[in-house]
Amino acid sequence: MKRVVLIAMFVSLLAAGCSDDKKPSSNAADAETQVVTEYKDPLTPTTTTTTTAPGGGTTTVPGGTQGTTPTSQGQGAPGSTTTTRPPFPVEMKLDKACVKRGANGDTQTLTVKTRAKDTVAYSTEYSDHSNELSNPEYKSGSGYGDADDDGDYKAEWKIPDTAPNGIARLHVIADGRIHSKLTFRVVGPLESC
Repeated sequence: MKRVVLIAMFVSLLAAGCSDDKKPSSNAADAETQVVTEYKDPLTPTTTTTTTAPGGGTTTVPGGTQGTTPTSQGQGAPGSTTTTRPPFPVEMKLDKACVKRGANGDTQTLTVKTRAKDTVAYSTEYSDHSNELSNPEYKSGSGYGDADDDGDYKAEWKIPDTAPNGIARLHVIADGRIHSKLTFRVVGPLESC
């Protein structure tokens, strides 16, 4: 069940355009509200809401609750910003640039360097845009787990027999962000790379 929830969250983030932008929104009463969601664990996001009301102070509340703090003179800051931790420089690499598919084929290996104990998730999108959600025969090429105390995460898998030839893209979630820059070529079991 945990895998299904993680994959559903992963797909919804991809559908949203893979944006890392966090933009403030404002309500009808001219109060400025900024909601920031961090994914320390992709299954349990932490949301912080900061609200600044005209004539009032600023309140930052974890868990998505909004509030305002009036000042004694009715004057508040003109705006506010929620400060989150800076992005961690995630390093990722694949072991092979080309992999033979099938049970007798090669294995592909993903290595990620991230924050200690960070949750890492990955999903392979093949050249026909299929993945483990659109093709239930794909029993490998996706998964998740936690980095170790040094921030190292490693996953190894065989390319499914029915995966199409062509360029595959690996989508990785690490440090609460989606990274989609890793690609590799898939060839048939009797073809050469």
